[in-house]
Amino acid sequence: MKSGFTFMTMSEWRNKFNPTTETPLATSGDDLAAVNRMAMTAPFNVWTVVAIGTDGPQLVLPGLHFINRSGFYITNTPFSAKSAIGAYHDE
Repeated sequence: MKSGFTFMTMSEWRNKFNPTTETPLATSGDDLAAVNRMAMTAPFNVWTVVAIGTDGPQLVLPGLHFINRSGFYITNTPFSAKSAIGAYHDE
């Protein structure tokens, strides 16, 4: 069954969306405050690193998520509200 979700490598994702940092922002403190501000003003530029299970892969998913999050990215290029994109956080 086709999920309709497009997955790409982290390198492809970086090239397409141009994150503002090389590593994910933290889930607390000043980093979280910056992510929350961005989510209010430019929500299509916020991505969440999400762990799939305890031993599964980590994925970078569009939007602000709280369950199983391990970090955030803010990108210079926004994602489309109609897109379903994810990246394997393998680097």
